[in-house]
Amino acid sequence: MASTQKLIMDPGHGSAQAPVSSGDLDKKIYGQIQGEKFGQVLAGPMSGRVTSDVPDDNVSAPTLTARFKEFTIGRKSLPSLRGATSRGAGSTANPDPTSSSTPGKHVDPETAFRERFLLQLDPSQPLKERIHSLKAASKEVELYSVDTLMAIWAVAEDFAEATASTDVRLVGYDLLLVSVCHSGLDLDERLKFFDMISIPLPTVHANLQILALERLTQKGQQLSPFESQLPFFLDNLLDHVFEAAVQARYRHKRQRSLRSHDPIGEEVSLMNLLTLVDSIVKRNPDTYRDEDLAILVDRMHSIFIRTTATDDINRALAIFERLITFPSFPLNRVARCVDVLCVLISAPTFVSECPTRCLHVMLTGRLRHVTLDTLLGFLHTREEGKPDVRIGAFSTLDHVLVMNGANNFPVIPLQSLLLAFKSVWRSSRASTLDCLRIVGRLLHDDQINYRLLGEDWTIIETTLDEFAKLANETDSADETVIEFRSLVTSSSPLDRYFSYPWSRLLTDDPEIQNRLRCLPSAFEGLWDGLNEEQKWSVINICFILEPFVDDDLWEPVVQFMADEDLLCPPNENWARHLEVLVYLVVLKPSRTESARCRVLQEIKDVRASVHDDQESVSFFDHIALQILDFLAAEPKTQMLSVLAEFITDYALYANMEVFNNVLETFSQSIGVKMIPEFSVWTTLPSEAISIFTTCLVQLFRQCLPLSALKTSKIYEILVSIAASSTIPNKARLIAIKLLSRLRCNPNRAVKVVPVPDSQGLAATLCRTEASAQTQPTSHQTNRVSFNEESQIVRTGRSSAIGSSRSDRSRSATRSASGRERLPRPTPPLWMYGSSKGLTDDLPAETGSVVYVSTDKLVSGCTLNISGWMDTINDILLKGDDWEIYSYLLVHLPSQLSNTMMFDGDAPHIQTLHTLIISQLQTGRVYSPPTTTGMKQGDVALCLLQTLTILVSYRERFTKKQLDETVRAFLTSMEKWDGARKCCIHALALCSHELPYHIDKFLDGVVQKMSQIITQSHLAIDILEFLGGLVRLPDAYRSAKPMLFRTIFGICKEYLKNSRAERQKQKGMSSSRTSYVPTRYSNTIVEIANSAEPNNMNDGQNDLPEYVFALAYHVITFWFLAIDIQERSSHVGWISKNLGYQDDQGNEIMEEQSQVTLDMMHRTAYSDLGETMTSPNFQDQGNKILKKTWLVGMSIVTVEIFKDSGFTQITKRQASGTTHIIFHQQTAPLPSHHVQPRGSVSSYSSVGGIDILPNHVLLQLSSTITPMPIPLQPIILPDDDSTRRAISVFDRNDTVDGHKAGVIYISEAQSSESEILANTTGSALYEDFLTGLGTKVSLQNAKFNTQGLDREVNSDGTHTYAWRDRVTEIVFHVTTMMPTDLKHDPQCVNKKRHIGNDFVNIIFNDSGLPFDMETFKSQFNYVNIIITPDSMAVTRRLNTKSDGPLGQSSIRRGKTKEKQTDIQPCFKVQTVCFPSFPQISPAATPKVVSASTLPGFVRQLALNASVFSLVWSNREGGEHVSSWRNRLRAIAKLRERFANTGVSANVSYPDMGTAEDRGGARSYLEGDDWKGTLMMGGLAEEKQMHLSLDFTRWT
Repeated sequence: MASTQKLIMDPGHGSAQAPVSSGDLDKKIYGQIQGEKFGQVLAGPMSGRVTSDVPDDNVSAPTLTARFKEFTIGRKSLPSLRGATSRGAGSTANPDPTSSSTPGKHVDPETAFRERFLLQLDPSQPLKERIHSLKAASKEVELYSVDTLMAIWAVAEDFAEATASTDVRLVGYDLLLVSVCHSGLDLDERLKFFDMISIPLPTVHANLQILALERLTQKGQQLSPFESQLPFFLDNLLDHVFEAAVQARYRHKRQRSLRSHDPIGEEVSLMNLLTLVDSIVKRNPDTYRDEDLAILVDRMHSIFIRTTATDDINRALAIFERLITFPSFPLNRVARCVDVLCVLISAPTFVSECPTRCLHVMLTGRLRHVTLDTLLGFLHTREEGKPDVRIGAFSTLDHVLVMNGANNFPVIPLQSLLLAFKSVWRSSRASTLDCLRIVGRLLHDDQINYRLLGEDWTIIETTLDEFAKLANETDSADETVIEFRSLVTSSSPLDRYFSYPWSRLLTDDPEIQNRLRCLPSAFEGLWDGLNEEQKWSVINICFILEPFVDDDLWEPVVQFMADEDLLCPPNENWARHLEVLVYLVVLKPSRTESARCRVLQEIKDVRASVHDDQESVSFFDHIALQILDFLAAEPKTQMLSVLAEFITDYALYANMEVFNNVLETFSQSIGVKMIPEFSVWTTLPSEAISIFTTCLVQLFRQCLPLSALKTSKIYEILVSIAASSTIPNKARLIAIKLLSRLRCNPNRAVKVVPVPDSQGLAATLCRTEASAQTQPTSHQTNRVSFNEESQIVRTGRSSAIGSSRSDRSRSATRSASGRERLPRPTPPLWMYGSSKGLTDDLPAETGSVVYVSTDKLVSGCTLNISGWMDTINDILLKGDDWEIYSYLLVHLPSQLSNTMMFDGDAPHIQTLHTLIISQLQTGRVYSPPTTTGMKQGDVALCLLQTLTILVSYRERFTKKQLDETVRAFLTSMEKWDGARKCCIHALALCSHELPYHIDKFLDGVVQKMSQIITQSHLAIDILEFLGGLVRLPDAYRSAKPMLFRTIFGICKEYLKNSRAERQKQKGMSSSRTSYVPTRYSNTIVEIANSAEPNNMNDGQNDLPEYVFALAYHVITFWFLAIDIQERSSHVGWISKNLGYQDDQGNEIMEEQSQVTLDMMHRTAYSDLGETMTSPNFQDQGNKILKKTWLVGMSIVTVEIFKDSGFTQITKRQASGTTHIIFHQQTAPLPSHHVQPRGSVSSYSSVGGIDILPNHVLLQLSSTITPMPIPLQPIILPDDDSTRRAISVFDRNDTVDGHKAGVIYISEAQSSESEILANTTGSALYEDFLTGLGTKVSLQNAKFNTQGLDREVNSDGTHTYAWRDRVTEIVFHVTTMMPTDLKHDPQCVNKKRHIGNDFVNIIFNDSGLPFDMETFKSQFNYVNIIITPDSMAVTRRLNTKSDGPLGQSSIRRGKTKEKQTDIQPCFKVQTVCFPSFPQISPAATPKVVSASTLPGFVRQLALNASVFSLVWSNREGGEHVSSWRNRLRAIAKLRERFANTGVSANVSYPDMGTAEDRGGARSYLEGDDWKGTLMMGGLAEEKQMHLSLDFTRWT
């Protein structure tokens, strides 16, 4: 350190300071100079220091500290100097006056300054004094002229000589730094000073040279006259200064004690010098000639190579950025420049944009071609230690490639670029990544890749090939690698690409893998534009980079191989190519699904096209088995499904060996054995097991019409899956879905239905979208999956078989706060309508190759249905997971409705029957998990529906079992509140199917119904049940009088409730027009709605008028059902309850009550039915004497035949008309009798006695007892008006008329026109019509044909009709109507009738579900769909039947010897249009036997018609029956003729004035006269029922 330090003597103290380094000294001197300059700026140009002419040795120069203070606060201001006239004065000074020795005498300051310092600086003076004086002069010389300055330098020139010591030269630099700034210097003087600066100094003081040069050149602006010498000087100075900086940095790094942020003097010098060079180049670019420019570039390149300082690089870059714009930039220096710039671009810690700008300038200017060649050349160079250059080159070329000639950038020749890549491809990881990046850009950039279409792609191919080989050289061999070279011959275009170990990745570097993975994805977009050779290159690249080829590329690759006939004969290697694709694509889990699927599809296509020779079959079997062995290892669920489906499709037509292998693999993967006695465990996830089960289901469906043996094997596995508790529920559910959809025809041929009809029950358990959305929030949020409820399910099982009945409400599951605390719900495993495991396009019928069998010893071509029944009974007995149990509950009734399938398995059917009845009666019903929101009652409801279906198997049950069936429905009405509606509907069916068993329990049934009449939502169901029951005499043959009284009591209560509801609705009549019903139509959810009794929206809530009408109908029907000897005993009780009191206490008798009373009046003592008029009184003209009276609420006409004296009395009442022949037996006159007087012409003389109609009426209706005027008959005038009124009255039917369409749909029919064109139906259809009614002629029909023509047979000659004493229904049978397809191809005439019928009966023999949109009409409210148990039933019985419906039978084998005749069964269901309430007991499908079908359907049609009539009038008023119309007509006549004077009581009811009446009181309707006037008569006050009870006096 001694050589770099010196002692600085402080003259003022005479002592030595601490040693200071040369660098620090330079900093201090430089700072002092700058500080002086800064102080001058602060103090102003006149500041300065006045010194005496004589040097004062006692005055020492100020220390650095004093100087710093001086620079900071400035010197004291001095007076201005005047008289500075010399050349080039630097400043005008005004020295202190005290400097003059003689006061008042003017002394020139400059002269004094010059003389004083010339003396003091004289070389003869001591050096120490000269140094001191030079320092003092340096501080003031700038104030004076150049002459003075140069005079000073003349005596101090030795301070700047090269021979002077460094310390002396440093003092001289004090004066030099001030001198070069003088503004008056001429060229010679400037050159002299430059020469002084050029004299070398130690590098530690180089900053003084730099500072002096900066001042001399004015920061590079003024270079004259030394511009030619300057480049050489600067280069040498740069060399020395940079070396000094490098060494200083090294020393600084070694000196740990120094703070890292302290600046180094040498670094400061270098920075200042580079800044000065940059300024010179910028302001005087002509300074550097060609050779000088090359030297400067070399110097900068040297600095770049050696420096580690960012500041050095940035300042050198600034110089570079200017140099490259010079037109004379040497071309031989471009490489060095590009080299540096590429290195800087690749440096991760260098963030400046300057290198990139420099290269962009070079690539867009004169140097662009040389620069581009240089960049490409860097890639060709394989020099070690050059990776950074290549990285920068790659980055730059990438940008040039993107520009693609834009903005004056050069266009890169792609071949040159690709060849360059080949050279540098694997030189380093960075190079590899860069190459892959640029190749990726070439392929992906739409602005560039079009250029590739004209290039030779073999370069890319061979480059990647080399990369693959290099990768394989670095990897160890894999013993499991398959060498595909052995699989192909040399004639294959792919021969040279099958020697690589494809089972290994080309590299383990994830970033390189990502880059490689991006390359092939671009080929798809370019594929269509490639020529054949390029496509081959792409295919080869795919095999080279096969781990990275995605699905978008493999598809066109495989397609191209197929188009080139590489995958099929006659190519000799087609099988090997396919096998290669299987190994490289299909069996690679990393492959995308679409690529693997494309190869599988190609295999399918090739297999379909080749001949089934032994070699081909063996090959495809080999491929299938390879894929089969791989299945368990497939990690992707979706792809596993595809592979399994491929195997499934292959197994369909495979030989039994392959087929058995497939089944064995599938069953083991699922966890079952093909032999049920053995079990096996599986480790596959639940989703994979579900996939295998789904494939088994699909294979079963496909094998069903083809192979009985294969189908039966799959069936056994599916039954094992359904029965196994160790298999995941999802897989079990898939198997159960198929098994529950199995059906068969009468030949026992098996088929699969697409969607079972179970939507209603699914809604009960909230397993439909609609019911799930409308379910209460507490239910919706309480769904759990089978995984979450395993513990709950165990509880459910135990409660289902061992716990007591628990029918608690949902609120019982809530906590004290009212909020349920339940596990977080998950979606259920199944919802109605889901076809997972099945397809939606299932055929309606299958080939008869597989049959149902109940014999366990029979195998091969049959399905042992007993195995499935065992599973069903086991699940219902022991309980199971709720998802499994609920699905079986919902879908079992639909399957059991196919009686053809199970009626041969009587033991299991009886077991199921006993199990269900036991659970229902004991209350040991499965308890659903609380998280589902379901109750035991919901489960009971489903069980009851199953029990209802089992009624159709009545021939398989004993009488005791059938009794238990009815008893179960009866007890369930009491035990399960939500199931009462279902029980009533079931009992309605039993009344048809099991009438004698209903008769046993009828008292209990009616009694129970009387107990639940307070539940308004059951009103319609109870009344319809009673209304239908009364038409089945066998069902109440043992009825006792009290039963009838109970039924009348039920009706009384419903009338009471209906009146209240109707009154309530009248008060809300203003809102009736906005009524929008909220019930379902096409969706059968009546059972689901019944689960919530208090939230019903049935017809009884919508239209109380229907309940009102039904109640009166039931009274009428059951009154007529009573034996005639007992009827009168019920009249008084019924009459008492027909009337009621209004709010004011008035006794009211409604019209319907009046006609009911009228009906009892006519039928209480007579069962003769209707009467007819005598032919003798027709068309007799004047021979008849006729008079008509209004007698009470009847019209009485008396007709007397003049010739015979016979009298016909016609009594017209609301409920009917009675004709009576009356003849007075007049005795012969005794001989002594006086001859009578002559007769009047208007009289009829009979036996000598005259008689008038009035006499007949008087004799029958009156005595001399006074008759109250209101009760006296009203005579009607014999005029046209009266006759017309009576004629209109007679046209009102005495029964309620209804109509219903009957439509037959033949096999496979679906359109309206082809259905209406049917003129005949099946034998079962014809038998059904026979039982539905009586075939009647339409020609001149005397009954109401409901619009059918009765004159010209335009609607056919006959139809079917049915009638009892109260109701008549006419059927519009389309097959009996004329069909003229030539003139009426759309059958408009038929549509005219059925389109206006509220109710249509559809006999659906099509084998297809009926579509409500088939017949579009706004009036078809209800369709009653009848579907035979199987289409085969109808087709088999299309031959002549043995008798009426019910006698037609099918002979089925039950045992080896025994044969049993079984009636065919039908599924009956009512389906309504939108907004129409679903109130029918057949809203959920019912299975009905052939013998009871007509009566059951007719009753449905009658009820639906009545309701439709009420419904259609809901907006405009109530529906008025024919009896009420007749009653109104009578009342209208009374109103019209009571005051006309045509009668003897001319003043009734107003008899004129009091004088005219002799003071008698006038009586009007409603006036009191020992009672109340009503109904044309007089009722005792508060004793109306006694007045109405005619049996009291009859």
